[in-house]
Amino acid sequence: MSQMCSPLLALLALTALVSAFVCQGSDAVIIGIILVASVGLEFANENKAATTAEALHSAVRHRCLVPRDERPRTAHVTELVPGDVVNLQVGQVVPADCGCWPRRGWNVTSRC
Repeated sequence: MSQMCSPLLALLALTALVSAFVCQGSDAVIIGIILVASVGLEFANENKAATTAEALHSAVRHRCLVPRDERPRTAHVTELVPGDVVNLQVGQVVPADCGCWPRRGWNVTSRC
């Protein structure tokens, strides 16, 4: 909840306290309602974004070709272990933190 550290929310809370202190109760209530609504909406948006990101992450399945028992086999990237040799094809995403053995005519573009 990064919203809770917002300077604007701190200013609103301070304004509500000052309004209540100087006997402006209706102003303090209105500011308090705005403050609660802002925090509630931000929480709902962050929750929805996290749920959507998790759904997208679980929908994407990255697989790669790995030699197992001296035969090439398609494996999920979570099954990779240190020392595995991954066979990459043109346009394929490197599935893990891999070292590369360059070949003639081979070009790698790294994107973070």
